[in-house]
Amino acid sequence: MATEADTNPYNDDFEWPSTLYREMRDISTVAFFIYQFGYLIDAARDESEPLVGVTTNEANKINNKVGDYGRSFTPAEVKSLIQDNRKRLKSYGKEFNNKNVEILNIILDKLQARADEFPDMERPLVVEAYDDLHQKKECVYGIVRDSTNKRLTLCFRGTNKLSLVKNWLSNVSILKEKVEIPDMLKGKVSEDNLNFHSGFYNYLFKETEDESDEKGTTKYDQILEDLKELTVKYPDHKVYVTGHSLGAALSGLCSFFLACEPDLPKPISCINFASPRFGGEIYYESSQYLEKTKQLRMLRSVNDNDSIASVPSVGYYHGGISCTMEKNGWFFKAGKPSIEYRKMGSRWWSKLSYDLSQSAWTSLNIGYDHGDYISRIKLHKEELEKYNFNKLYADEDLTGFKLEDK
Repeated sequence: MATEADTNPYNDDFEWPSTLYREMRDISTVAFFIYQFGYLIDAARDESEPLVGVTTNEANKINNKVGDYGRSFTPAEVKSLIQDNRKRLKSYGKEFNNKNVEILNIILDKLQARADEFPDMERPLVVEAYDDLHQKKECVYGIVRDSTNKRLTLCFRGTNKLSLVKNWLSNVSILKEKVEIPDMLKGKVSEDNLNFHSGFYNYLFKETEDESDEKGTTKYDQILEDLKELTVKYPDHKVYVTGHSLGAALSGLCSFFLACEPDLPKPISCINFASPRFGGEIYYESSQYLEKTKQLRMLRSVNDNDSIASVPSVGYYHGGISCTMEKNGWFFKAGKPSIEYRKMGSRWWSKLSYDLSQSAWTSLNIGYDHGDYISRIKLHKEELEKYNFNKLYADEDLTGFKLEDK
């Protein structure tokens, strides 16, 4: 039976979710919500055919800094916007076809039902920030505050039609960017420089496009400023980071650097979906140091034979714990989720076996469906409820290390 130290090894009074299923379910729904929210706001900016319930001016203000962006949105308010503008949104594109709206309505109803369980809280579950102002050249992110679970969830949008060219230029740009290691990691790992996938790294760390920003400001700087302001306002909330595909790579990269920030509550929790690889060997070593010292928790949700999650291959590594879920196993029954971790101290043949299981050769599938990840989590509910995220990190047989204070 799990001990209290196993289920909460982080020496805090935070009420962590009891099962891995609950954490994956909650974060996947928020990620899908933000993905669709972006399309809704984009539609609202069309002055020629405005939406009922949100003005063009309000939609444009969404990109202002936290606390000054016009208005926040509850799940019920977002659902009302969709229902009141159903005909208009159908003409916007397949993003609001019957299937996607049905999934989104289920998610919104569940999120609002959770918020309604806390009548004494004022607007306990809202979109606090959203920035897609320069989406054709910059990454897009949103921050959802869930005070019912005391979470601030940073969501990165993945590849989509609104910035398709830039998204794919970032995806296919596989040259490495050499980066000086954060101060807190100096002397803790074997080298002083890190290598990252240049497309993903520059998407997050290149100078912003907005001329009103101070020179040298990056998207990461803006995200960090938003999170610092929100964690001061909500000091008992933990920071989660998520995304799908391109958004998953950005979430992993960003969570790594957020875990090195002294002013944010730890650990930073990253749960993402279909993440490509984005870091070199010293990133892999550094990430494990952050996990071992309770600064970072990372779970990569991977569908079986998902090609996106297996590239780029040569010289790049995945971080965190992987959870691979099949759709159909023997006799068309879903097999058990595969929980794996690439240990630092493993023998070469163990690492080779792990790398092959995560390689493009064993993942030949070009499927690209965010909603399918939500379906897989639901399909594997019974098995995922047997796991606890914190207990996985407390399992030395899985990780190869014992958790310790920094």
